Amino acid sequence: DVEYVFAIEQPGTYLVKMLFVEAWHREVGKRVFHIDVQGQLVFANVDLVAQNGFQVPVLKETSVSLGDGETELRVRFRPSTTSPEGPAVYGIEVLRTHHDTQVTSTSPTTSPSESLSTANPTSVPTAAPFASPTIP
Repeated sequence: DVEYVFAIEQPGTYLVKMLFVEAWHREVGKRVFHIDVQGQLVFANVDLVAQNGFQVPVLKETSVSLGDGETELRVRFRPSTTSPEGPAVYGIEVLRTHHDTQVTSTSPTTSPSESLSTANPTSVPTAAPFASPTIP
C-alpha cells in the first residue's frame, strides 16, 4: 500500500484528481488496485488496461469535504488481492473548491509527491512487493 498525506489549512470541499497510465503491463488483470480517500473506498478494482487500454492516460476525480479541525487529506492506493502489482500513479492534484467554484489551485504534478502543499507519502508494507512511483 502507498498513502499520500496532504496538509490542509482550512475546512472545505476538495477535489482530488489522480493521473494514471499503465506503461508496463499489456494484459488485463496484471495491475488491479483500489483507491481510498479519507479512509473511504472511492474506486474499487481499477484495472487501467481493461477499462482504458495500454498506455492510455486516465484521470480519476473525487470530492471530499473536510470539517473544522481536519488538517490532513489522505489518499491511499491498495493492490487488489488478485493482482501482484500496485497502482501506476503519475500525479495527484488537490484543489479547494467553494460552491462549485475553484478558489485555490495547484499546478498539475508529474510526481505524486507534490500538490496543495508538500505531501508526506508513507509506505505501508504489503505481502508482495509491487511497482510504485518513485517517492523522493
